[in-house]
Amino acid sequence: MKNVDDIVQKQLESCISDKNRNSFFLFAGAGSGKTYTLVKLLEKIRELWGNNLVMENRKVAVITYTNAATDEIRSRGNFGSLFHISTIHSFIWDIIQPYQKEIKKLYLEYMDKDIKKLSDKQEATANKESKTYLKNADKLERLQERRNAKAKIDKFVYNPNGDNFQANSLNHQDVINIGNDMICQYPLLRQILSQQYPFMLIDESQDTKEKLVDAFFKIQQDFPKNFTLGFIGDIKQRIYMDGKENIKKAIPETWLQPQKKM
Repeated sequence: MKNVDDIVQKQLESCISDKNRNSFFLFAGAGSGKTYTLVKLLEKIRELWGNNLVMENRKVAVITYTNAATDEIRSRGNFGSLFHISTIHSFIWDIIQPYQKEIKKLYLEYMDKDIKKLSDKQEATANKESKTYLKNADKLERLQERRNAKAKIDKFVYNPNGDNFQANSLNHQDVINIGNDMICQYPLLRQILSQQYPFMLIDESQDTKEKLVDAFFKIQQDFPKNFTLGFIGDIKQRIYMDGKENIKKAIPETWLQPQKKM
C-alpha cells in the first residue's frame, strides 16, 4: 500500500537536488512521522552531496530543540561527522565562539543599555530618599562594577549543558542574543555560514526564537542558491512564546510548503 505522504518525501528530495535546490517549510503534526521524514532526507543529502561536502570540509547543520531530540536523530542512523546535529544553543555557540572581540563588544553594549536604562529611571525619580531610589542606586553601583569586571575579560566561555557560573561565562540568553546580532550585523559571518553549512534543517521551528528565525531568513535571502534552509514543525504545537508567531505566514512564497497528512 502506498503511503499518502510518499509525495512529501519526493517534494523534500527535490529541494536538495543538485539541479533545483529550494528552501522549504514542512508542516508535520504530532505522530506524523516527522523524525522519520527528516532522517530519510538526511540520508538523501548524504547520498547526493556527501562526498563533495566531505572533500570541501563542509557540513549539514541539523538543529533541534532539546538534547533528547538530538539523541533521537542520531540513534536513527550512522550520520558521522558530515552532519552537525545539535541544539540551537550549542550550534550558535559553535559559530560565534571564535569571534571573542565581537562577543565582548556586544555583551558590553547590552550591559551599557541596562545601565543607561536604570540611570535614566533614577534621574526621573523625584524622591531621592525613597526606598526604591536607594535600592536602585545600589543595583546601579553593582551593575557598573560588574560591567567593569566583564570589560577585563579576554575570553568568554559557555556550556550549553551547564550552569555557567564562572566570571567569564555567558548564559543561555546571552548566547542567543549575541548570535542573532552577529548574524544580522556582519555580512561576512552570513557568507561564512552559507559556505560552511550549505544545508541547514531546523526541527521544531515553531519554537525557535523569533530573532534567530529572522537571522536565518537573512542568510537564505543573501545566498538563495547556495544555502538551503529547511524549517520543520507544527505551528499548532507552539510551546514557547518567544518563538516566531505565525511563522507560516513569514515563509517566502518561493519556498516549498509540503504538509504531512498521516
